[in-house]
Amino acid sequence: MEQRLIGALAQAGINHSVQILFEHTEAKVTIFSLEVPAAEVQALWATLRGIVSETGCWPVILGDHDALNVLLNTVWAYREGGFSVAAVLTTLRKAESIDPPSLEGVMLDEAAWEPDDNREVTLMEWISTPSEENDDVLPPWALPQPWYVGLIPTVHCWEVAAYLNLGGWNACPEPEVHVACWKRWYEEYGAELRRLEFDTVVMQVARPPREPDAVTALARAQCAYCGDIVSQGTGSVAALAKELQDSHEWHFWWD
Repeated sequence: MEQRLIGALAQAGINHSVQILFEHTEAKVTIFSLEVPAAEVQALWATLRGIVSETGCWPVILGDHDALNVLLNTVWAYREGGFSVAAVLTTLRKAESIDPPSLEGVMLDEAAWEPDDNREVTLMEWISTPSEENDDVLPPWALPQPWYVGLIPTVHCWEVAAYLNLGGWNACPEPEVHVACWKRWYEEYGAELRRLEFDTVVMQVARPPREPDAVTALARAQCAYCGDIVSQGTGSVAALAKELQDSHEWHFWWD
């Protein structure tokens, strides 16, 4: 895998050194990473996305050094026993039995969150607010620091959650729920994982819904998947639906 990866990167003109981010020797699961100036991370991700079939790895922006440390020392350390091929396959099998729309049944009544157009803008909303010049601009405090792009050994973006054993703390769903939702959203909307940190997921969306019924259904499913985007964000499922219409970027976060 490493030689194939290095060869594909060289062919694409990527000269960043490949580092081992995590290695499970017995199970033969290795996650690689590249260190890159923050200002270049989006362009690098796009290049890596374009050569997934050559590298055999899905690229994921993992944030700066501090964000990466949180991921390594909390999420991965806590769930270290899950890093094996068997555990990944178990998660993927569990995901097959989950129907994402059925998650609507676990959400709170949307009337519990009334729209409040006068609420203050939170820090997370500021970070997530697209720029008019660049719809994926990094927050200013990140620019001086190097960022990291993980290379996950799968060509399917929805399987990343299984390899990283993402979730299972606070309100963040178990890994198989992430897998099921991401796969459904990839198939229906062309949604692809681009950035992942300890409590944050960002997806880019090729075919966002436009019809009101489809947008509303998606908003309800996303609220069930990540209630914080409503309770700490839009204020109502209806407001979330309005944001999702024709939006090419989705943000999720869990406290």
